[in-house]
Amino acid sequence: MDVSPLCLPGSLKFRDVSHKTAYISGFGRNHYAIAGKKAQCSTNLFLPRPFHTCLGNCNSGSPPQTDFEEAVCSWAIYNKHKDIEKLRVDVIRLVIEGRQRSVVCYPNVSPWGWCSVDESVSHDDFDMMPTWGACKIHCDVGTDRAGVFNFMTDQGTSYWAKQTLLPEHKCLHFLHGMKGNFDIHHFDPATEICAAEVHEPMLKEFIIKNLIISRKNISGQITAVEYSKFGLPSYVGGIDSCHGDSGGPIWRWQVTDTDPPEERVVQIGIISRGDRCARVNRPGIYTNIEHYREWINQETQDGECDSFQ
Repeated sequence: MDVSPLCLPGSLKFRDVSHKTAYISGFGRNHYAIAGKKAQCSTNLFLPRPFHTCLGNCNSGSPPQTDFEEAVCSWAIYNKHKDIEKLRVDVIRLVIEGRQRSVVCYPNVSPWGWCSVDESVSHDDFDMMPTWGACKIHCDVGTDRAGVFNFMTDQGTSYWAKQTLLPEHKCLHFLHGMKGNFDIHHFDPATEICAAEVHEPMLKEFIIKNLIISRKNISGQITAVEYSKFGLPSYVGGIDSCHGDSGGPIWRWQVTDTDPPEERVVQIGIISRGDRCARVNRPGIYTNIEHYREWINQETQDGECDSFQ
């Protein structure tokens, strides 16, 4: 096992950091579960409802759509699957000539089906989205008698995970838009750090002309819109600290301002609090070590260990 020192801010002179990447470490739970109950099945990272709690079991077959929407979406995705896969498209908007309303399609299906989601603990950003999402693999494997997903381990195994440090305005947007009665909406940028796994969804528009639908066939001309005027907001979730991780570190790599320069691991915060581990738009909140650096210096003076020799 490789072991190396963990630096604190101010212990050495470091170059300015431009990247927003940080890492968390801990021995806590690796799934979200309400105390005393089984772990909850959730949706995966894809729209329309990523990282939401499922209300019931996962369903096979096509998600809730009208027959017309299902037919047109299936036809468009089949014809443009190379573009969709290459660009990693999350949402398709089909503008159909002669129709007042466009059709929205979600090309990323899950082999484990789809589920209806719990809107009461969703986020304001998803208010206009369909109320279903694509199931994660753990929904299929089920849980053991203790309520732990069969392919997972519980507390006691060490893990680390990559996170993105969020600016104050972004963190407050996520916290204030959370549904439900929570007490973590407050965020103090002077004493705390906000971080999460960030996802940047992509929308692609297509124009369909001369659409003809018969019982046996669909035909028409489908053309991609080069520059779409519609954008999608980013969202967070999927990877997070969880129960049992509190007190552990959030850290990042920094380069010393020396000749030659050296890369060091610097602990910038302490895992503190959050809500519903890794669920949608619920960033983790961490204690900012920089704010308490003077106190740490005072409390970690030389312990006069030499006198005990």
